[in-house]
Amino acid sequence: MTLNSKNKTQKSNLRKLIFKIAFSLVILFTLLGCNVTKNEIPQNAIIKAKYIVHDENQSPNLSKCSNEIKDFHKMDEYDCSFKMNKYEFDIEDKFIYNRNGTCVEFWNYLSEGPIVQTIKELKSESKFLKTIGVSNMKIKWGIDKKIIITEHDTLVIEKIFPNYKLIWIKQDTDERKNGRRKLIEYR
Repeated sequence: MTLNSKNKTQKSNLRKLIFKIAFSLVILFTLLGCNVTKNEIPQNAIIKAKYIVHDENQSPNLSKCSNEIKDFHKMDEYDCSFKMNKYEFDIEDKFIYNRNGTCVEFWNYLSEGPIVQTIKELKSESKFLKTIGVSNMKIKWGIDKKIIITEHDTLVIEKIFPNYKLIWIKQDTDERKNGRRKLIEYR
């Protein structure tokens, strides 16, 4: 074998190796990209409600609400439990917001059913407002809809369920300890 043919063979093998490496990198990045949670919240989305629920670990063990637990989409106004995919949640509180992100109603769910209060009623009970941890009751999207900002918190988005138009908020230490989770509904 001559020196020239050795160089050609080495160059050919080098090209094959570079192609294999490049192809492997493309496959690797494609697979990694499939596992990344993408922000699937539409740009024109408006926050409709914030739910404080017993989390997915605690809710299946509770019997706070009626026996029939409906899918979130089929839930009636006064139902206090719902299913979302394989998860079950019992609602403790619900804050309903207008298009501007101002709370217009507060629902406190009890075993007998929810107690509904308007913003006007809530403002007349300043001690109760402090008990539930709010005063001006505003909520808004953060930068690029990756966080949600309330008067006291910056809520970090953990998961997005676009079919339900629901967002799981990452639990803080107290919520995890007490078996609670915040969910945000958008429209």
